[in-house]
Formats: sequence, C-alpha cells, structure tokens
Amino acid sequence: MGWFESGGFTVKAGAADGTYRFRVTFHGSETAGKDELAETVSKTDLLGMRREISRALKQDKEEA
Repeated sequence: MGWFESGGFTVKAGAADGTYRFRVTFHGSETAGKDELAETVSKTDLLGMRREISRALKQDKEEA
C-alpha cells in the first residue's frame, strides 16, 4: 500500500483487481482521525489525484 501525507491529510492507496482503493484521513482539529473517503477508483483517476497533489506540494514549497 502506498501513501502520501501532508500537513492536513494522509492518502493511502493500494491496487486490487486493476483498480485502486484509497482512503483519505484528515488531521485537522475538527476532523482528526476521521476517514472522509474510501472509494474504488481507476488508475487514471488515481494518477490525476497524484498530479494534483504534486502540484499543490510544489506550490506550497514555492510559497515557503
């Protein structure tokens, strides 16, 4: 299972039968420890999410 963690959330994803299951856990004060999303998505959708996460990280790094 792969994972991505940011200051506000963790994304965990694992392949199963050609699709990916992923879970987003938020770490904010109101949502700490709550799993907000557990969906089965296609590899294309997951790669799109990866691009968005990468873009957001790059933007955060540039602003820091």
